Amino acid sequence: MRKGALLLVFAAAALGAALAGHSSFRHLQLSRHGAAEQSYCSLSEKIDCDVVNASSYSEFLGVPIAWWGLLFYLLVGAAAGYGWARGEAARPALAAAWLASLGSLGYCAFLAWVAVHILGVLCLECLGMYAVSVTSALALPFGMGLRPRELPDFIADYARASLGRPSPLDFDPRPLRQALIAGAVFLAGWGVMEGIQGFAGPRKRGGSVAQRVAAFYAGPAADIAIDPAWPVWGNPEARIVLVEFSDFQCVFCRQAAFRLKPFLQEFKGDIRYHFANYPMDRACNPALQRSLHPQACFAAKAGICAARKGAFWDFHDELFREQGRLSMGWILSRSEARGWDRKDFLACIEAPETAARLRADIKLGYGLRIPGTPTVFLNGRALIPLRPI
Repeated sequence: MRKGALLLVFAAAALGAALAGHSSFRHLQLSRHGAAEQSYCSLSEKIDCDVVNASSYSEFLGVPIAWWGLLFYLLVGAAAGYGWARGEAARPALAAAWLASLGSLGYCAFLAWVAVHILGVLCLECLGMYAVSVTSALALPFGMGLRPRELPDFIADYARASLGRPSPLDFDPRPLRQALIAGAVFLAGWGVMEGIQGFAGPRKRGGSVAQRVAAFYAGPAADIAIDPAWPVWGNPEARIVLVEFSDFQCVFCRQAAFRLKPFLQEFKGDIRYHFANYPMDRACNPALQRSLHPQACFAAKAGICAARKGAFWDFHDELFREQGRLSMGWILSRSEARGWDRKDFLACIEAPETAARLRADIKLGYGLRIPGTPTVFLNGRALIPLRPI
Protein backbone atom coordinates (compact mmCIF):
# COMPACT_ATOMS: atom_id res chain seq x y z
CA MET A 1 0.00 0.00 0.00
CA ARG A 2 1.17 3.50 -0.80
CA LYS A 3 -0.21 5.59 2.02
CA GLY A 4 0.58 8.93 0.36
CA ALA A 5 -1.72 8.13 -2.56
CA LEU A 6 -4.46 7.00 -0.18
CA LEU A 7 -4.18 10.26 1.77
CA LEU A 8 -4.53 12.14 -1.52
CA VAL A 9 -7.72 10.22 -2.30
CA PHE A 10 -9.03 10.86 1.21
CA ALA A 11 -8.38 14.61 0.88
CA ALA A 12 -9.91 14.73 -2.60
CA ALA A 13 -12.99 12.86 -1.39
CA ALA A 14 -13.36 15.32 1.50
CA LEU A 15 -13.24 18.19 -0.99
CA GLY A 16 -15.75 16.43 -3.23
CA ALA A 17 -18.11 15.86 -0.30
CA ALA A 18 -17.87 19.55 0.64
CA LEU A 19 -18.64 20.68 -2.91
CA ALA A 20 -21.48 18.17 -3.24
CA GLY A 21 -22.90 19.21 0.12
CA HIS A 22 -22.94 22.87 -0.88
CA SER A 23 -24.46 22.01 -4.25
CA SER A 24 -27.20 19.98 -2.53
CA PHE A 25 -27.95 22.88 -0.20
CA ARG A 26 -28.06 25.28 -3.15
CA HIS A 27 -30.45 22.96 -4.98
CA LEU A 28 -32.82 23.11 -2.02
CA GLN A 29 -32.52 26.91 -1.91
CA LEU A 30 -33.36 27.19 -5.60
CA SER A 31 -36.31 24.83 -5.25
CA ARG A 32 -37.71 26.88 -2.40
CA HIS A 33 -36.71 30.47 -3.08
CA GLY A 34 -35.33 30.68 -6.61
CA ALA A 35 -32.11 32.47 -7.53
CA ALA A 36 -32.74 35.74 -5.69
CA GLU A 37 -29.35 35.39 -4.00
CA GLN A 38 -26.59 34.61 -6.46
CA SER A 39 -24.32 31.64 -5.91
CA TYR A 40 -20.58 32.22 -5.58
CA CYS A 41 -20.08 30.30 -8.83
CA SER A 42 -22.78 32.06 -10.83
CA LEU A 43 -20.43 34.53 -12.46
CA SER A 44 -21.99 35.21 -15.86
CA GLU A 45 -24.52 33.98 -18.37
CA LYS A 46 -22.09 31.26 -19.47
CA ILE A 47 -20.61 30.37 -16.06
CA ASP A 48 -23.56 29.61 -13.83
CA CYS A 49 -23.95 26.74 -11.36
CA ASP A 50 -27.54 27.75 -10.59
CA VAL A 51 -28.71 26.90 -14.11
CA VAL A 52 -27.35 23.36 -13.66
CA ASN A 53 -28.83 23.04 -10.18
CA ALA A 54 -32.25 24.19 -11.39
CA SER A 55 -32.43 21.91 -14.43
CA SER A 56 -34.40 18.68 -14.70
CA TYR A 57 -31.05 16.87 -14.86
CA SER A 58 -30.21 17.91 -11.30
CA GLU A 59 -32.30 15.20 -9.62
CA PHE A 60 -32.37 11.41 -9.60
CA LEU A 61 -35.14 9.51 -7.80
CA GLY A 62 -36.42 12.82 -6.46
CA VAL A 63 -33.10 13.64 -4.76
CA PRO A 64 -30.41 16.11 -5.91
CA ILE A 65 -27.70 14.28 -7.84
CA ALA A 66 -25.17 16.30 -5.84
CA TRP A 67 -26.45 14.47 -2.75
CA TRP A 68 -25.78 11.12 -4.42
CA GLY A 69 -22.33 12.50 -5.19
CA LEU A 70 -21.78 13.40 -1.55
CA LEU A 71 -22.63 9.85 -0.49
CA PHE A 72 -20.30 8.47 -3.14
CA TYR A 73 -17.41 10.68 -1.99
CA LEU A 74 -18.01 9.64 1.62
CA LEU A 75 -17.73 5.99 0.61
CA VAL A 76 -14.55 6.60 -1.43
CA GLY A 77 -13.04 8.63 1.41
CA ALA A 78 -13.95 5.92 3.92
CA ALA A 79 -12.30 3.26 1.74
CA ALA A 80 -9.14 5.35 1.41
CA GLY A 81 -9.03 5.97 5.16
CA TYR A 82 -9.63 2.30 5.84
CA GLY A 83 -6.80 1.40 3.47
CA TRP A 84 -4.43 3.84 5.17
CA ALA A 85 -5.26 2.36 8.60
CA ARG A 86 -5.59 -1.38 7.80
CA GLY A 87 -3.34 -1.91 4.81
CA GLU A 88 -3.83 -5.14 2.88
CA ALA A 89 -7.02 -5.99 4.75
CA ALA A 90 -8.69 -3.06 2.98
CA ARG A 91 -7.97 -4.24 -0.56
CA PRO A 92 -11.58 -5.41 -1.21
CA ALA A 93 -12.95 -1.98 -0.23
CA LEU A 94 -10.27 -0.12 -2.19
CA ALA A 95 -10.82 -2.22 -5.30
CA ALA A 96 -14.58 -1.64 -5.15
CA ALA A 97 -14.04 2.10 -4.62
CA TRP A 98 -11.71 2.26 -7.61
CA LEU A 99 -14.09 0.44 -9.95
CA ALA A 100 -16.92 2.68 -8.77
CA SER A 101 -14.71 5.70 -9.49
CA LEU A 102 -14.13 4.44 -13.02
CA GLY A 103 -17.90 4.15 -13.46
CA SER A 104 -18.40 7.66 -12.09
CA LEU A 105 -16.19 9.08 -14.85
CA GLY A 106 -18.77 8.08 -17.45
CA TYR A 107 -21.54 9.80 -15.52
CA CYS A 108 -19.37 12.89 -15.04
CA ALA A 109 -18.78 13.00 -18.79
CA PHE A 110 -22.53 12.78 -19.41
CA LEU A 111 -23.29 15.60 -16.96
CA ALA A 112 -20.56 17.79 -18.47
CA TRP A 113 -22.07 17.21 -21.92
CA VAL A 114 -25.53 18.18 -20.62
CA ALA A 115 -24.19 21.37 -19.04
CA VAL A 116 -22.32 22.52 -22.15
CA HIS A 117 -24.53 21.30 -25.00
CA ILE A 118 -28.04 21.40 -23.51
CA LEU A 119 -27.89 24.04 -20.78
CA GLY A 120 -25.18 26.10 -22.44
CA VAL A 121 -23.22 26.85 -19.27
CA LEU A 122 -20.14 25.85 -17.33
CA CYS A 123 -20.55 24.85 -13.69
CA LEU A 124 -17.36 25.49 -11.71
CA GLU A 125 -18.59 23.52 -8.71
CA CYS A 126 -19.36 20.58 -10.99
CA LEU A 127 -15.90 20.79 -12.55
CA GLY A 128 -14.43 20.54 -9.06
CA MET A 129 -16.39 17.36 -8.39
CA TYR A 130 -15.37 15.91 -11.75
CA ALA A 131 -11.73 16.59 -10.83
CA VAL A 132 -12.23 14.70 -7.56
CA SER A 133 -13.61 11.69 -9.46
CA VAL A 134 -10.64 11.76 -11.85
CA THR A 135 -8.22 11.99 -8.91
CA SER A 136 -9.82 8.99 -7.22
CA ALA A 137 -9.77 6.94 -10.42
CA LEU A 138 -6.07 7.67 -10.97
CA ALA A 139 -4.76 7.54 -7.41
CA LEU A 140 -6.59 4.52 -5.96
CA PRO A 141 -4.82 1.88 -8.07
CA PHE A 142 -1.49 3.56 -7.31
CA GLY A 143 -2.38 3.43 -3.62
CA MET A 144 -3.02 -0.32 -3.96
CA GLY A 145 0.44 -0.76 -5.47
CA LEU A 146 -0.77 -1.45 -9.01
CA ARG A 147 1.12 -0.36 -12.10
CA PRO A 148 -0.74 1.06 -15.12
CA ARG A 149 0.05 -1.97 -17.31
CA GLU A 150 -1.37 -4.28 -14.62
CA LEU A 151 -4.79 -2.61 -14.53
CA PRO A 152 -6.52 -4.51 -17.40
CA ASP A 153 -5.45 -7.86 -15.93
CA PHE A 154 -6.50 -6.72 -12.45
CA ILE A 155 -10.01 -5.88 -13.70
CA ALA A 156 -10.31 -9.24 -15.46
CA ASP A 157 -9.05 -11.12 -12.39
CA TYR A 158 -11.42 -9.15 -10.15
CA ALA A 159 -14.38 -10.04 -12.39
CA ARG A 160 -13.47 -13.75 -12.38
CA ALA A 161 -13.02 -13.83 -8.60
CA SER A 162 -16.31 -11.97 -8.08
CA LEU A 163 -18.07 -14.63 -10.16
CA GLY A 164 -16.48 -17.42 -8.11
CA ARG A 165 -14.17 -18.55 -10.88
CA PRO A 166 -10.46 -19.38 -10.46
CA SER A 167 -8.41 -16.21 -10.40
CA PRO A 168 -4.84 -15.22 -9.50
CA LEU A 169 -6.22 -12.33 -7.44
CA ASP A 170 -4.52 -12.39 -4.03
CA PHE A 171 -7.62 -11.35 -2.04
CA ASP A 172 -11.32 -12.16 -1.88
CA PRO A 173 -13.17 -9.17 -3.44
CA ARG A 174 -16.38 -9.96 -1.50
CA PRO A 175 -18.53 -8.00 -3.99
CA LEU A 176 -21.81 -8.77 -2.22
CA ARG A 177 -20.50 -7.33 1.02
CA GLN A 178 -19.24 -4.18 -0.73
CA ALA A 179 -22.55 -3.79 -2.56
CA LEU A 180 -24.56 -4.17 0.65
CA ILE A 181 -22.47 -1.55 2.44
CA ALA A 182 -22.81 0.90 -0.44
CA GLY A 183 -26.52 0.13 -0.80
CA ALA A 184 -27.12 0.73 2.91
CA VAL A 185 -25.31 4.09 2.75
CA PHE A 186 -27.21 5.22 -0.35
CA LEU A 187 -30.56 4.05 1.05
CA ALA A 188 -29.98 5.83 4.36
CA GLY A 189 -28.81 8.95 2.50
CA TRP A 190 -31.89 8.90 0.29
CA GLY A 191 -34.10 8.71 3.37
CA VAL A 192 -32.29 11.60 5.03
CA MET A 193 -32.66 13.84 1.98
CA GLU A 194 -36.32 12.91 1.57
CA GLY A 195 -36.83 14.02 5.16
CA ILE A 196 -34.95 17.27 4.58
CA GLN A 197 -36.95 18.02 1.45
CA GLY A 198 -40.19 17.22 3.22
CA PHE A 199 -39.30 19.70 5.95
CA ALA A 200 -37.73 22.50 3.92
CA GLY A 201 -38.52 21.74 0.29
CA PRO A 202 -41.03 23.42 -2.01
CA ARG A 203 -44.72 23.04 -1.38
CA LYS A 204 -46.15 20.21 -3.43
CA ARG A 205 -49.28 20.78 -5.42
CA GLY A 206 -51.91 18.10 -5.34
CA GLY A 207 -52.93 15.87 -8.19
CA SER A 208 -51.00 13.92 -10.77
CA VAL A 209 -49.23 15.53 -13.71
CA ALA A 210 -52.03 14.35 -16.00
CA GLN A 211 -54.66 15.92 -13.73
CA ARG A 212 -52.82 19.25 -13.61
CA VAL A 213 -52.37 19.28 -17.40
CA ALA A 214 -56.08 18.51 -17.87
CA ALA A 215 -57.01 21.32 -15.49
CA PHE A 216 -54.74 23.71 -17.36
CA TYR A 217 -56.32 22.95 -20.75
CA ALA A 218 -59.82 23.08 -19.29
CA GLY A 219 -59.44 26.84 -18.88
CA PRO A 220 -60.12 29.34 -21.67
CA ALA A 221 -57.32 30.60 -23.88
CA ALA A 222 -57.03 34.35 -24.32
CA ASP A 223 -55.90 35.88 -27.59
CA ILE A 224 -52.95 37.94 -26.35
CA ALA A 225 -51.51 40.25 -28.98
CA ILE A 226 -47.75 40.21 -28.43
CA ASP A 227 -46.40 43.74 -28.26
CA PRO A 228 -43.14 43.86 -30.28
CA ALA A 229 -41.81 46.35 -27.71
CA TRP A 230 -42.00 43.76 -24.91
CA PRO A 231 -38.65 42.40 -23.73
CA VAL A 232 -38.20 38.78 -24.82
CA TRP A 233 -36.02 36.03 -23.37
CA GLY A 234 -35.43 32.75 -25.17
CA ASN A 235 -36.16 32.08 -28.84
CA PRO A 236 -38.12 34.98 -30.43
CA GLU A 237 -39.53 32.56 -33.02
CA ALA A 238 -40.64 29.86 -30.56
CA ARG A 239 -44.23 28.61 -30.62
CA ILE A 240 -44.39 28.21 -26.85
CA VAL A 241 -45.08 31.69 -25.50
CA LEU A 242 -44.99 32.83 -21.88
CA VAL A 243 -46.31 36.30 -20.99
CA GLU A 244 -45.78 37.48 -17.44
CA PHE A 245 -47.59 40.49 -15.96
CA SER A 246 -45.44 41.72 -13.13
CA ASP A 247 -44.72 44.55 -10.68
CA PHE A 248 -41.17 45.42 -9.62
CA GLN A 249 -42.29 46.15 -6.05
CA CYS A 250 -44.36 42.97 -5.63
CA VAL A 251 -42.78 40.42 -3.27
CA PHE A 252 -44.28 37.45 -5.09
CA CYS A 253 -43.09 38.86 -8.44
CA ARG A 254 -39.58 38.96 -7.01
CA GLN A 255 -39.83 35.27 -6.18
CA ALA A 256 -41.15 34.47 -9.66
CA ALA A 257 -38.40 36.54 -11.30
CA PHE A 258 -35.72 34.32 -9.81
CA ARG A 259 -37.56 31.06 -10.38
CA LEU A 260 -38.71 31.24 -13.98
CA LYS A 261 -35.49 31.81 -15.94
CA PRO A 262 -33.21 29.35 -14.09
CA PHE A 263 -35.75 26.55 -14.40
CA LEU A 264 -36.48 27.39 -18.05
CA GLN A 265 -32.84 27.59 -19.14
CA GLU A 266 -32.72 24.09 -20.61
CA PHE A 267 -35.77 24.94 -22.75
CA LYS A 268 -34.47 28.36 -23.82
CA GLY A 269 -34.44 27.40 -27.49
CA ASP A 270 -38.07 26.24 -27.37
CA ILE A 271 -39.82 29.10 -25.61
CA ARG A 272 -40.15 32.86 -25.73
CA TYR A 273 -40.81 34.64 -22.49
CA HIS A 274 -42.23 38.16 -22.58
CA PHE A 275 -42.40 40.63 -19.70
CA ALA A 276 -45.35 43.04 -19.37
CA ASN A 277 -45.90 45.64 -16.66
CA TYR A 278 -48.87 45.73 -14.31
CA PRO A 279 -47.81 48.00 -11.43
CA MET A 280 -50.09 47.95 -8.40
CA ASP A 281 -49.97 51.73 -8.06
CA ARG A 282 -52.86 54.11 -8.74
CA ALA A 283 -50.39 56.72 -9.98
CA CYS A 284 -50.45 54.89 -13.32
CA ASN A 285 -52.98 52.06 -12.88
CA PRO A 286 -56.54 53.45 -12.66
CA ALA A 287 -57.97 49.94 -12.21
CA LEU A 288 -56.87 49.94 -8.57
CA GLN A 289 -58.92 51.25 -5.66
CA ARG A 290 -55.75 52.15 -3.74
CA SER A 291 -52.00 52.15 -4.25
CA LEU A 292 -50.17 49.12 -2.93
CA HIS A 293 -46.70 49.77 -4.31
CA PRO A 294 -45.84 53.50 -4.52
CA GLN A 295 -42.55 52.94 -6.39
CA ALA A 296 -43.96 50.49 -8.95
CA CYS A 297 -44.91 52.98 -11.69
CA PHE A 298 -41.52 54.69 -11.71
CA ALA A 299 -39.74 51.31 -11.67
CA ALA A 300 -41.89 50.04 -14.57
CA LYS A 301 -41.01 53.09 -16.67
CA ALA A 302 -37.35 52.65 -15.77
CA GLY A 303 -37.57 49.05 -17.00
CA ILE A 304 -39.07 50.24 -20.30
CA CYS A 305 -36.17 52.67 -20.73
CA ALA A 306 -33.62 49.97 -19.86
CA ALA A 307 -35.19 47.78 -22.55
CA ARG A 308 -34.62 50.55 -25.09
CA LYS A 309 -30.94 50.39 -24.18
CA GLY A 310 -30.90 46.62 -24.72
CA ALA A 311 -30.27 45.91 -21.02
CA PHE A 312 -33.71 44.97 -19.73
CA TRP A 313 -33.14 41.53 -18.22
CA ASP A 314 -30.03 42.50 -16.29
CA PHE A 315 -31.78 45.66 -15.04
CA HIS A 316 -34.88 43.59 -14.24
CA ASP A 317 -32.79 41.27 -12.05
CA GLU A 318 -31.15 44.19 -10.26
CA LEU A 319 -34.46 45.92 -9.49
CA PHE A 320 -35.95 42.73 -8.10
CA ARG A 321 -32.80 41.73 -6.22
CA GLU A 322 -32.67 45.13 -4.47
CA GLN A 323 -36.43 45.47 -4.24
CA GLY A 324 -36.35 46.91 -0.72
CA ARG A 325 -34.27 49.87 -1.91
CA LEU A 326 -36.54 50.96 -4.77
CA SER A 327 -36.93 54.71 -5.02
CA MET A 328 -36.52 57.32 -7.71
CA GLY A 329 -33.10 58.33 -6.41
CA TRP A 330 -31.81 54.78 -6.09
CA ILE A 331 -33.01 53.77 -9.57
CA LEU A 332 -31.37 56.83 -11.14
CA SER A 333 -28.15 56.13 -9.25
CA ARG A 334 -28.13 52.60 -10.66
CA SER A 335 -28.56 54.00 -14.17
CA GLU A 336 -25.47 56.14 -13.59
CA ALA A 337 -23.56 53.11 -12.30
CA ARG A 338 -24.27 51.46 -15.66
CA GLY A 339 -22.75 54.37 -17.50
CA TRP A 340 -26.04 55.88 -18.59
CA ASP A 341 -26.56 59.63 -18.45
CA ARG A 342 -28.80 60.34 -15.45
CA LYS A 343 -30.65 63.25 -17.07
CA ASP A 344 -31.25 61.38 -20.31
CA PHE A 345 -32.51 58.33 -18.42
CA LEU A 346 -34.90 60.47 -16.34
CA ALA A 347 -36.10 62.21 -19.51
CA CYS A 348 -36.88 58.79 -21.00
CA ILE A 349 -38.81 57.80 -17.86
CA GLU A 350 -40.86 61.01 -17.99
CA ALA A 351 -41.41 60.90 -21.76
CA PRO A 352 -45.03 60.67 -23.01
CA GLU A 353 -44.20 57.66 -25.18
CA THR A 354 -42.96 55.77 -22.10
CA ALA A 355 -46.20 56.53 -20.26
CA ALA A 356 -48.18 55.43 -23.33
CA ARG A 357 -46.28 52.18 -23.51
CA LEU A 358 -46.99 51.50 -19.81
CA ARG A 359 -50.69 52.34 -20.25
CA ALA A 360 -50.89 49.79 -23.06
CA ASP A 361 -49.55 47.05 -20.78
CA ILE A 362 -51.97 48.01 -17.99
CA LYS A 363 -54.93 48.15 -20.39
CA LEU A 364 -54.10 44.68 -21.71
CA GLY A 365 -53.71 43.26 -18.21
CA TYR A 366 -57.02 44.80 -17.13
CA GLY A 367 -58.74 43.38 -20.23
CA LEU A 368 -57.41 39.93 -19.37
CA ARG A 369 -58.79 40.35 -15.84
CA ILE A 370 -55.59 39.31 -14.18
CA PRO A 371 -56.22 38.63 -10.48
CA GLY A 372 -52.93 40.13 -9.30
CA THR A 373 -49.23 39.87 -9.84
CA PRO A 374 -47.45 37.86 -10.94
CA THR A 375 -49.81 36.37 -13.54
CA VAL A 376 -48.29 34.20 -16.24
CA PHE A 377 -49.97 33.09 -19.44
CA LEU A 378 -48.75 30.05 -21.36
CA ASN A 379 -49.97 30.21 -24.96
CA GLY A 380 -52.87 32.34 -23.80
CA ARG A 381 -53.90 30.20 -20.82
CA ALA A 382 -53.33 31.51 -17.31
CA LEU A 383 -51.14 29.31 -15.20
CA ILE A 384 -52.24 28.46 -11.67
CA PRO A 385 -51.29 31.58 -9.64
CA LEU A 386 -47.62 31.64 -8.72
CA ARG A 387 -48.40 32.48 -5.10
CA PRO A 388 -47.19 31.22 -2.76
CA ILE A 389 -43.93 30.23 -4.43
